[in-house]
Amino acid sequence: MYIASIVVGFTFMTAAMIPVSITISKWFNKRQGLAMSVVIAGLGVGGALLSPVITHLILRVGWRMSRLYVSLIFLSVVIPIIWFVMKNTPDEMGTKPYGEPLQEDEGKKKITVNRSTVRTSDDAADLSVKESKSKLFYYLFMGGMFASGIICGGGIQHLNPYVSDLHGSVFAGTIVSVYAMAGIAGKMTLGWMHDRFGSNQSLMFGGFIFGTSFLMLAAFGESRGIILLAAVFFGFGVSIGSINANLIPFSVFGMTHYAEVLGISKGVQQAGMAAGPVLLALVYDTAESYQWVWYVCLLITLMTVCFLIWSDYQSRLYRKQKSRG
Repeated sequence: MYIASIVVGFTFMTAAMIPVSITISKWFNKRQGLAMSVVIAGLGVGGALLSPVITHLILRVGWRMSRLYVSLIFLSVVIPIIWFVMKNTPDEMGTKPYGEPLQEDEGKKKITVNRSTVRTSDDAADLSVKESKSKLFYYLFMGGMFASGIICGGGIQHLNPYVSDLHGSVFAGTIVSVYAMAGIAGKMTLGWMHDRFGSNQSLMFGGFIFGTSFLMLAAFGESRGIILLAAVFFGFGVSIGSINANLIPFSVFGMTHYAEVLGISKGVQQAGMAAGPVLLALVYDTAESYQWVWYVCLLITLMTVCFLIWSDYQSRLYRKQKSRG
């Protein structure tokens, strides 16, 4: 079972989140936020729709045969679509990414990624991991990714037992459904805000909503009404771990090395998600109260937003210095 869990965790990232994000980076020069939010929200909708079907299968034939049936469906439906329908780049279909044609200005390319990220050859040269490793912004970025993993992974794991202890397992199940549905709206909103206002503004808004949910959980846990509202905020805010975490590398590092950066940053984020439940459990055992767990999550949310925005600022300064020789 442990081995199977490791394989599932590995394949989810390598067969879903990372390839999807890289594909979007190749097909969209504009509206990347909207494209990312639609696709990732679609993953959640698909899971919500398939969950009752899989539950029914488990009750009818058991979990082993259910896994086999789901695997066969995946192999017979998804693999042929990927192999025969999807293309790696727009060039393979004789077209250009959304947002083309490129604007030429005295032989220098100018690519508009979003409203906050206008890349020119003067002040926004794309940065590789090798070049960035000696710079402060690289470690700020990775620190922000690790912190986002802690609050997303740890928060989700501890929300259910917290609500169950206070209000029972039935209400806790309702809370899970509420924040799952709110997550769809959160992903769409944060993606749209990224395109409309910029990556930092989208991150700050999502972080504010996420932090507010932790404050409500800590201060008003006895109230079912506040818990429901906190679940909406939680589902909305937790989307920063999927939407913003996938989009911010465009702003910090550029498009050329996006795949390389995303692979490393997602690994760092997953490490945070693995550490989050354990870290928050230690906080609970030490304080003997979930109230301090949520205050710690609030603090780490603030760290996440500050680290990632500071990373983007430092990256812009470095690119400007680099362009001036």
